[in-house]
Amino acid sequence: MTSERDIELQLRRHLVDRADPSLAQGQIDRLLATTSVARQRSRWSGSAHLVARGVGSIVPRTSRTALVLISAAILLLLGAIYLAGSNPRPRPPFNGLILFGRFEEAAGDTVVYTIHPDGTGLHQVTPEPAEEPHWSHDGQRILLGDRIVSPEGVVLQRYEADRGTFHVQCPFFSPDETRLLCEGFDDDATADLSLHGIYTVRASDGEDLRRVTPGGAYGPVDGYAPDGRKILFHTPHEGAQSGPLFVIDANGANLRRLGDLDVNSASWAPDGRSVLVASQRVLYRVDLATGAAERIQVTTIPDAQIVGAVWSPDQTQILFKRITTNIDLWVINADGSGVHQITSDPLDERYIDWGTHPLDP
Repeated sequence: MTSERDIELQLRRHLVDRADPSLAQGQIDRLLATTSVARQRSRWSGSAHLVARGVGSIVPRTSRTALVLISAAILLLLGAIYLAGSNPRPRPPFNGLILFGRFEEAAGDTVVYTIHPDGTGLHQVTPEPAEEPHWSHDGQRILLGDRIVSPEGVVLQRYEADRGTFHVQCPFFSPDETRLLCEGFDDDATADLSLHGIYTVRASDGEDLRRVTPGGAYGPVDGYAPDGRKILFHTPHEGAQSGPLFVIDANGANLRRLGDLDVNSASWAPDGRSVLVASQRVLYRVDLATGAAERIQVTTIPDAQIVGAVWSPDQTQILFKRITTNIDLWVINADGSGVHQITSDPLDERYIDWGTHPLDP
């Protein structure tokens, strides 16, 4: 093996070990391919640049060709790093496994599954019934209201959900995963209804119960904003499944209604600028700043009866629940095109979430 080839292999290992994740795939190969051209340059060109930097006096025994190779690679890598820093590409929100609950008669409740976005790889997480499953932000854990499990179903932590007749159900992690977002309610019809509301607890032990909403303001929670500053929830009308949508600061300030739709489900967009809602079985994007609602129509099935939806982690696709003879899962592109069906089981699919856990091999 030549000394030049030796150096090139060392350089490749060095660049791979230290490459920034934001560099495009194949960038290192292109850098090395470009530096190989340096072997064809005149020796005076390479040595002139190196002498100007004092390289010749520091490493006198290294060949001029090898020095040209190294210096050219360093210059190109610095250029790539500069471009990545001046126009950074976001860390990849990877469209990983889909999480959902399926009502199973044998269990008499919802059982949690994961599935690939193309409909393959169906996997039962745990046979133990659970409601409102949601991923942790890193895609490594699943919150099941009163416990946390691994994607394989191993129980990692349990919480005491009941405080007498007062129940606390916690379906969402905070973005930093230090708190859980919960709905608190009392089964006792004679209890003070002002105790009902949105609460948070410590994720480490389920303690430190803190109220977020004012007395009597409560309903199904729809999650923290991606930056953790706001909380979303909706309050169904009495005897109905839909109602107004509200947003409130995480510290309990600035409660306000968002838009004028009555919704039966809502979820944050990954960029935090809008909310995806299902209202009257139609899908809308609601602007966080103005409350304006824009309909998202499934182009190939414009009359689709949609009862819930969430964005993919990279915000390019939408997972939704559609009613036909039962409730199944479907995926469309962000503009409503490219619909494809994920599940076709005769049982109803319920709660849904789309996380970043890597797909099974």
